[in-house]
Amino acid sequence: MFTAENHINSLKEGLQQRSATLIERIKETCKFNYYKEIDLLDYTAFVQASEITLMMYSMDKDANEVFYEGNDSSIFSGSYDLLDEIESYSIPDDKEDEFWEFYEKTDQ
Repeated sequence: MFTAENHINSLKEGLQQRSATLIERIKETCKFNYYKEIDLLDYTAFVQASEITLMMYSMDKDANEVFYEGNDSSIFSGSYDLLDEIESYSIPDDKEDEFWEFYEKTDQ
């Protein structure tokens, strides 16, 4: 049976299993040659039904994404994948209908 608590716990567990990788990826961003027009970095988690994706975006002070349009490939701007599709909830084939019913009802 699917519950909101089990779903949240599985999301947490998926992140915990990948925390060392995430820490390393964040450390890598400290070495970037950031475009001078970037004022802040926005870290966003996209939580889907059975996975999480973590992204970093370069932003200006008005929270608009900043892009460098020059020719220097060493300058960073835009977005960066911190972690792609961390599977957080394994759904057995015979339980897919039940899971999607739960997911729609709870809007998780």
